[in-house]
Amino acid sequence: SFEAGSFVEPLGCVVRSVRKMAPLEGQSVLVMGSGLAGLLHIRLMRARGAGPICATDTNPQRLEAASRSGADEVRLAGQPLPNADRVVVCTGAAAAARQALDCVARGGHVMFFAANGPDERLEIPLTRYWTTQPSLLFSYGAAPRDLSEALDLIASGAVCVDDLVTHRFPLERIREAFDLFENPRDTALKIVIQPNL
Repeated sequence: SFEAGSFVEPLGCVVRSVRKMAPLEGQSVLVMGSGLAGLLHIRLMRARGAGPICATDTNPQRLEAASRSGADEVRLAGQPLPNADRVVVCTGAAAAARQALDCVARGGHVMFFAANGPDERLEIPLTRYWTTQPSLLFSYGAAPRDLSEALDLIASGAVCVDDLVTHRFPLERIREAFDLFENPRDTALKIVIQPNL
């Protein structure tokens, strides 16, 4: 469908991120931020055999969506978090980026999928990392191969996206749609504008 097709680009970005964190099978995961990117990470990592998966967010409704997406455990941001083999930062909150550094297991990976501004600096615990040997990874955008893989994942049903559209607006309400996008509230995840609605 056209709606499912609107997920090819965001899922393609997640495909690129998840590929960089391989191998995933049997690896514990902590996803920080349960917006659309976080939920797509949960769904794809679950499809790749990762687990257990813990998800965090400041919004309880997004944590419910994380549970529906395959997270084994959810926690409100600010609560103590488990250590994990793969830690994915899907929020621009500086506190989450700092907390991620404390949650990565020995030899694990921290993926910075989101950042909180071009001038943000993050202090790295060099001595601890010198002994525990984690990898710090970054992912932005999607290459053609990532988009092709995302299209196949959606078409085959390996990653379901149909239930992630939370709001639909006709073209004449486009201003309202963009306002909700810029200031997400409650259950807002994926907002679609349907010209013929």
